[in-house]
Amino acid sequence: MAPSPVPKGRLAELKKSIRKNQLLLLMVLPGVLWCLIFRYGPMYGALIAFQKYRVGDSILNGRWAGLYWFNKLFSHRQFGQLIRNTLSISILQLIFCFPVPVVFALLLNEVKYVRLKKLVQTVSYLPHFISLVAVCSMLSLLLNPGSGIVNRLIRACGGESIYFMGSVPWYRPIYILSQIWQSFGFSSIIYISALTAVPQELYESASVDGASRFRQMITISLPCIMPTVIIMLILESGKLLSVGYEKTLLLQNPANNSVADIISTFSYRVGLSQGMYSFGTAVDLFTGVINCLMVFSVNRLIRHISDTSLW
Repeated sequence: MAPSPVPKGRLAELKKSIRKNQLLLLMVLPGVLWCLIFRYGPMYGALIAFQKYRVGDSILNGRWAGLYWFNKLFSHRQFGQLIRNTLSISILQLIFCFPVPVVFALLLNEVKYVRLKKLVQTVSYLPHFISLVAVCSMLSLLLNPGSGIVNRLIRACGGESIYFMGSVPWYRPIYILSQIWQSFGFSSIIYISALTAVPQELYESASVDGASRFRQMITISLPCIMPTVIIMLILESGKLLSVGYEKTLLLQNPANNSVADIISTFSYRVGLSQGMYSFGTAVDLFTGVINCLMVFSVNRLIRHISDTSLW
């Protein structure tokens, strides 16, 4: 009786899979290398959050300080204000910025003229590629109390000029509205892609049943992209304390500093401007841990109320 063939080992199966998908793996390779070099590689530097680090010291053989920098952060007189300002911007972005790309993708999907659809889609992407410096300069020019077009219109209507860029009540609306304008087109790409996968037979069946275009959008388009929306919402929750410092620094001034100063600008200020690298690293490590916990918490919550989750 002939011996039964020896089953292939896992290593052989792995080699076979690599040979079979070598082109796909080659396409993924640059992204993997980028993550390894710029995301995972520098993570060992987080050790200085527990050290009294000075430029020139060895990170692996530094002087340990334990939780000194974290205690200094939590007892800092600005800590409460920084948390409030950061959470305010993050929550407002979730409420106002997050739904706009979804709505835009749904509305754009209803446009049947292909040329018009492509034109609107292309124009909506353009603000994403404008540098933050240019965007903030445009805001300063438009909202200038003397020569800005907005204040000219206000004066033409009988009102008085408003110093928008130095106004505490106006800072957050300006930040959120400019953020929506900058990001909604580019952020809608993933939802537009998800809508292309919706079977056209569903729309045809709904039309036969007499459903209006709006009804089809609500009962077919939106439920079909809802898994994508949920995944993006979970990922966005991981940015709760990670409001970017670049735009904030450009819009920040002594007049609006009470609402504009956030954790990332504080980290930049103490870490780079003041040379307290260990303190700045401790601030960033704290925000990273909180953001990670938020992703786990939101994912677990959504998993209980929905069939879609990250894991």
